[in-house]
Amino acid sequence: RLGALGGMAASLAHQIRTPLSAAVLYAAHLAKDELPAGDRARFSGRLLERLQHLERLVNDMLSFARGGQAGDEHFSVTDLCDALHLSVEDQLQSAGAHWHVCNQAAAAILCGNRDALLGAFGNLVVNALQACTATAVLDLHTRLTDAGLVEIRLRDNGRGIPEELHERIFEPFFTTRTGGTGLG
Repeated sequence: RLGALGGMAASLAHQIRTPLSAAVLYAAHLAKDELPAGDRARFSGRLLERLQHLERLVNDMLSFARGGQAGDEHFSVTDLCDALHLSVEDQLQSAGAHWHVCNQAAAAILCGNRDALLGAFGNLVVNALQACTATAVLDLHTRLTDAGLVEIRLRDNGRGIPEELHERIFEPFFTTRTGGTGLG
């Protein structure tokens, strides 16, 4: 039980890191005296969104720990793609990355935990930005499979994962990065 609690705490810390770093970035922008009023309003709105996301993450983790539901929200693939872009937009700009979306499942409706999906894809974007040594290019592609399922792929131009590590990538706490948690 103690081991599971430690794993949950590490997972929560990793999930919090991405929206927290965005919130810190917005707060730093707000501290600039010469910031135009329009930018100030935009940054404060995004800061509030990131803080609300953090609150939902903590609430979801507590719900999960108590055996709560995984989520039964209904939302479109387009909503998910737009929310993802909004949540990682500043990190993409800071990295000088290129973001391309090919949404062939735009009208499809998903049922699940929207914030959990955003967190997972946000982690993939952060991992991609860290892995790309040149200008990062990220392609988000959605489609409906022949079986009627939604397929979402996020591809980057990074070096990739060495084949000998493929079997370990879903192993909790496995990482090759200094300071990484292995939960992304």
